[in-house]
Amino acid sequence: GVSTQDAGSPENDPLLPNKQNKTPDAAKWRYLGPAIGVGVLGLLIVLAVTFLKGGSQPPPQTPEVQSSCNRHVKELLQQGGLVEQNKQMQERQGAPQGQSKPAQKWEEAVQTIAAVGHLRANLKSLKDTAEKASNQIQNWSPVPGGSTRQWVKITARAVVASQNLETDFEGWCETQHTTFNALAKLLEKKVVSHGNVMNIAVENKMLQRIMITTLESLQNMKTKLEGLQADLTKMPACALHMGVEACLKKGSNKHWAKGFTEQIAIAQDLTGRASLFVYRFSNDYANMKDVLNHLDISNSIEDAHPFQTKVLPQLRQLLNLLDNHGENVGTE
Repeated sequence: GVSTQDAGSPENDPLLPNKQNKTPDAAKWRYLGPAIGVGVLGLLIVLAVTFLKGGSQPPPQTPEVQSSCNRHVKELLQQGGLVEQNKQMQERQGAPQGQSKPAQKWEEAVQTIAAVGHLRANLKSLKDTAEKASNQIQNWSPVPGGSTRQWVKITARAVVASQNLETDFEGWCETQHTTFNALAKLLEKKVVSHGNVMNIAVENKMLQRIMITTLESLQNMKTKLEGLQADLTKMPACALHMGVEACLKKGSNKHWAKGFTEQIAIAQDLTGRASLFVYRFSNDYANMKDVLNHLDISNSIEDAHPFQTKVLPQLRQLLNLLDNHGENVGTE
């Protein structure tokens, strides 16, 4: 046997390089065992802290996982209905030109103003849908990420833009109501007092001025509306990136997928309403511009009957529409 003195001597220390050392392996583990135990304990502590901070680790971002997440998110996008909208909006080829009779020219001008007034309900539905999308994001609590932040910003801008457009539209209606009310009173007074033969040079000039200023104010709204639509066209690509980011972090998560699909469906509804509004607004704007370009009305009227039976009644209907900001008119 080996004495206590020999076991503790440098010559017999199992951890010292000694060619004469023939101590069994069990003696080595007597020294290495405590060190290994400390290392394992440290690893367990690190894993516990990681679990408490962030929960389970995300799946490894291998090409296979990336591809799987892409397929999964595209399926969710299709369920929500948000797809790339490559179809270009139809361009207006030109409105039918006004007819030669003065009363018909006036009717066309009044009708173009009324057509814009009828868009109020479309604008309101656009604003309500944008606010619905914004509220759903708060209830959904998406996974934080670069694409998610971009999505939230786009939705927030849509809410602000639609609210500003609604305010602009109400102001436009009030301005039109004031000017057309004054014009209707002048025209009615002249029709009643002058009989069939009358001169409407002042009224014609006033109508032309109203149409010019109306187009200028509509151009400002049209620019804002087109900016909103351009912003919304970024949503499909942004949604794909946002979905993949979340999938890579959370893996298969039914709760997240349900909220994601709901958000995509609302976004699709929002982009559709915006496209429809832009299309109708652009058509009405182009039609009004065309009517103004052909608003060459004779100042001398020999038959005032059409003004009394057609123009004045349409002016009254327009005033009622403008006074209510178009809220009494539904959409298709």
